[in-house]
Amino acid sequence: MGTSEIFFRIGGCLGGWLIVTGHALILAVLPRVECEPGQLDPWRGTLVMGMLASLALPLLALGRPWAQGIRWIAVPAMLLLLRDALVVWPYLEVGLQGVHPCEVHSGLPMADLADRWQRLWPWVQMLVVVGGLAQAIRLWRASLRLSGA
Repeated sequence: MGTSEIFFRIGGCLGGWLIVTGHALILAVLPRVECEPGQLDPWRGTLVMGMLASLALPLLALGRPWAQGIRWIAVPAMLLLLRDALVVWPYLEVGLQGVHPCEVHSGLPMADLADRWQRLWPWVQMLVVVGGLAQAIRLWRASLRLSGA
């Protein structure tokens, strides 16, 4: 393995963790955002960021051979992703039943139903949460295996 490949793998892994952690930070503040039926920008923005983060998930596996040196970057992401699982869980109702996201967000009944892209939103977020947690666990397991523990 050449030096350039090593830099690519480590850089890709670190970049992937930064993208996933950034997305986890965005989802963490979602409960504080006001939700109005006509203003769905937070949902669109987090959907786009979620798709970007889901594309970054394979990058997280690139750094496994150097897990001991980079495992600590996964800790803040793991903590945020665990919290985000609690944030996203109630919104699965949007994907399953077509309830408007603002109805889940505020708890007030609404006549509007969710659009197709809104029904996709919780599944993309849950993919990032579960995929990020799985990659973090794999990174830590590889680190422990390399250290002989």
